Amino acid sequence: MPAPFDPVAYRYDADFTNTPLGRRQRELVQRYLGPIIHPGMRVLELNCGTGEDALWMAARGAHVTATDISAGMLEVASNKATNAGTTITFRQLRLEDVGLLELPPDHPGFDLVFSNFDGLNCLPTLDFFPDAVARLLRPGGGVMVVWMNPMCAAELVGFSLRGRFGMAVQRLRRGGVAAHIGDGETAQTWFHSIWKVKRAFAKRFRFRTIAAIGLTTPPTLMRDWYHRHQRLFRWFFPIEERLMGLFPLNRFGDHTLLHCLLKDDAPRSASSGANKP
Repeated sequence: MPAPFDPVAYRYDADFTNTPLGRRQRELVQRYLGPIIHPGMRVLELNCGTGEDALWMAARGAHVTATDISAGMLEVASNKATNAGTTITFRQLRLEDVGLLELPPDHPGFDLVFSNFDGLNCLPTLDFFPDAVARLLRPGGGVMVVWMNPMCAAELVGFSLRGRFGMAVQRLRRGGVAAHIGDGETAQTWFHSIWKVKRAFAKRFRFRTIAAIGLTTPPTLMRDWYHRHQRLFRWFFPIEERLMGLFPLNRFGDHTLLHCLLKDDAPRSASSGANKP
């Protein structure tokens, strides 16, 4: 069965990745990701999409295993890696099945599990996720996830000023929302609150960073407005970068970035040689 993002895979870079808004949002994530990535580290990327982050990390010397449910996204990502002469391991994997991923006996575990831009929003519950990724990490390894939370200040203000109150509060609705992803396609989306995500991770992980991705930079739904007023928004770049990690403003971005490290007393499960990444 085709994945929801298969029909839009070949337009995703044009519609988001290579747009001014897409580049700005990814740049904000990379401000936190960059200091973590170093040559030789092992990274497992979940919901890699068209491979932009995988290529970026591989170019900095990381050994990247990049996964996605969408065969179309993986094909685009693999072609990019081939054209760039970059070695990345790609494999198709549902986010729900990350707990089934097994490491070979000689694998020391990943240094980082990374999920950017909304992978967690495809899951109705996160209860299984921290345990599932903890068993794949080496001692002291980390997780960095970026997802859409229910409270986006720019979205609330922007849509309210335009009288589109239904759009302004759609993230606050309970249950999943059928979010439009392009070409008439929709994907069921859940907006997990920060406290729920922290509660899910607290048993196995200790928290390092919570930051707002898109505090003054608006969400994708408002990209046309952003593109028409880029010069205005650039004035806010230094302010956004200074405030995006400060409480309580770090709770009100279009996306939230959470970086946490495996606790010393959180053991990894035994692994077998099946389903090698």
